[in-house]
Amino acid sequence: ATQPCFLDLKVGCRQRSVRHDTKKRAHMARKAVKSTSATLGFRVCGMQCLDKKSGQVQRFDKYWGQKVTPESMSKTLSMFFSLGL
Repeated sequence: ATQPCFLDLKVGCRQRSVRHDTKKRAHMARKAVKSTSATLGFRVCGMQCLDKKSGQVQRFDKYWGQKVTPESMSKTLSMFFSLGL
């Protein structure tokens, strides 16, 4: 059986919307600054891929994604695209 691979990205420098109240917009702005959203314009929210060497599905949740830095983003994306090869 095959396992789907997915990469969940939140694209955009700001996660604020006019439909949210001021408190929610401030919280979202802080989240953007703490993540790669403010610097790179996107952040990793999670991913899943099949490691063909081990046959194991690798899952990475949003808490793992919150630890991805601008410096580690290249390695993170490389990991996603190379695991399934």
